[in-house]
Amino acid sequence: MRPEAAGHYIRAIISAADPIRPVVTSRKGARSTPVMDSQFVLLWVGLVAVSIIFSLAAGEPPRVSDDGKRTVATYGRLIRRFSVAVTILVLAASIYATQKPNVERFDAVFFIVFALAIGAYLLCEVFRTRFEYDNDTVLATSALRKEQAIPWEDVIEISYSHWTSQYVLHLRGGKKLRVSEYLTGGDALMDFARKWKNFNSEVSG
Repeated sequence: MRPEAAGHYIRAIISAADPIRPVVTSRKGARSTPVMDSQFVLLWVGLVAVSIIFSLAAGEPPRVSDDGKRTVATYGRLIRRFSVAVTILVLAASIYATQKPNVERFDAVFFIVFALAIGAYLLCEVFRTRFEYDNDTVLATSALRKEQAIPWEDVIEISYSHWTSQYVLHLRGGKKLRVSEYLTGGDALMDFARKWKNFNSEVSG
């Protein structure tokens, strides 16, 4: 795929709903008054709304498994609904952008398939990711992995990735378990993991 084709497609997506214009100024006498584009304001309102949604979802209390024996950490309904909406909007914008002039058929199909792949992974992430834990083990299911049982005694270190907003549980044998900070009940899960990590450090020390 040619770089100019990708650039044209990206510009088409950006302009799909009418581009955001820069802030302009109007002059009243000798005084300049800033005038913000309404879409620019809506963009920032949207970003604030997204931040609030993720904060509320992360602050929800943990749940209990169906048998009542394990505590559950998973993505809440707010984030799931938001992810569905984002997937639909991205796909719709991609399809709309392919209708622009000078977009070749191959490039259009490629970008639609790419948008579908990203959307499918996002939905798998928010609907499949699940952690069930008790005093002995944590049952972890992720977007691309089946359920695996991990003993808490295997946790030897915990780090945090600012790039992905995930906690990383380093396990014996070099394996890693990643936990998003936006999980409902994620705080309780990580508190439990830290206690075990400290306990394992004392025992091994």
